[in-house]
Amino acid sequence: MNKFINFIELIYLRILRYNIKLKINDLNSKMKLEESSEYDKILNDLRKNGFSKIENFFSTEKCKDIIQIVDIYLKENDHKIWKENNSDCDLRLFGAEKIDKSIYEYFKNNEILKIGNLHIKSSLKNIFTLAGKTSFTKVNNFGSGGGWHRDSINPSFKSMLYLTDVNTGDGNLQIIQESNKFKNIIKLNSEIKKSLLNTRFGNEEIDYLVKKFDLKTHNVCGKAGTLVLFDGSYIHRGSPITKNTRYALTNYFYLNIDEKKIKYPSPMI
Repeated sequence: MNKFINFIELIYLRILRYNIKLKINDLNSKMKLEESSEYDKILNDLRKNGFSKIENFFSTEKCKDIIQIVDIYLKENDHKIWKENNSDCDLRLFGAEKIDKSIYEYFKNNEILKIGNLHIKSSLKNIFTLAGKTSFTKVNNFGSGGGWHRDSINPSFKSMLYLTDVNTGDGNLQIIQESNKFKNIIKLNSEIKKSLLNTRFGNEEIDYLVKKFDLKTHNVCGKAGTLVLFDGSYIHRGSPITKNTRYALTNYFYLNIDEKKIKYPSPMI
């Protein structure tokens, strides 16, 4: 019964309501998608694995300069730092495009926006950039994003720029392949009796699902300056830090028609 209810609900949320929303967004934006074969590999990677990487998107020197600016801002503006449960594991500056021209350059990057539009097949807008510093803590060390989750059950698009070398255990993005497929959303949520709109998962739940259904988990690593494009409807997390501190910039993209409906994080810069 639980699987049947999830099936009906997903048809409504992901096929009917979501596709109507895309149509309205297209009519509202009046934008024609700019098809380009140069993005074929990236788009294929996004569809197949849920992510794609572009190396050397920013230079190492530029990354170091941004880290220095972020650290100074964190030190001088404690009231602007977002923390979860007062933990220093995941420090976030929402609206970071306002504090540095290089971050603003990343925020306004037109190439990333074009790829996002093509992936979603509709017009997106980058709402803000998050500058994040993720460090090892003995308590509440959940990693960036607070553990395994989906951003939405509908396709979505984010871009994350590693400012430091990120290897396994350095807070690298982890993403579960095919976890956003229609049948897999129903299968996975039904197996652990979780409603579709409950998009957060405990470690034990994920361990169980990965083993039961032989799911593949990608560890997305890269050197400083690596750009990671990914679909937030896949189950994912920033892995808990075990050693080095990770700095990253993340762009948050939404459909144009959703801009005025966004509930912004607090505090914002």
